[in-house]
Amino acid sequence: MYNLKNKTNLKKNRKRLLQTTLKKCSFECLITKNKSWKTSIGPLKMDFEQIISGRIILEFLGASARFLGYNLWTLTNDNDFRTFASFWSPRGSSQKKEDNSNRNHMIGVLFLGGFVMLLIVFNT
Repeated sequence: MYNLKNKTNLKKNRKRLLQTTLKKCSFECLITKNKSWKTSIGPLKMDFEQIISGRIILEFLGASARFLGYNLWTLTNDNDFRTFASFWSPRGSSQKKEDNSNRNHMIGVLFLGGFVMLLIVFNT
């Protein structure tokens, strides 16, 4: 026999199960299944922090690689040395700073990828 009371309890249990599942889901799961943004702010904030800190680390790594490479090259060619600040944030227009930031990021990714490849090759 089908009971109306069991039907309402079943709906409440499904709703509770869905809410607890949504709290455990990742950011993408929360966006697709839950229309409210209240529970999705936490993962979003963490993602932004990780993206920004990762970008800064890669840019620093790229600027360091450019700094060392350029100044080692100047030792052989007797050119003028450049400071680290000229590689990290040069003076000039915002377009020049943005291009430099992208260049640092690209070289940082290549340097980190090469370093990881060397670790894999020589540690196996």
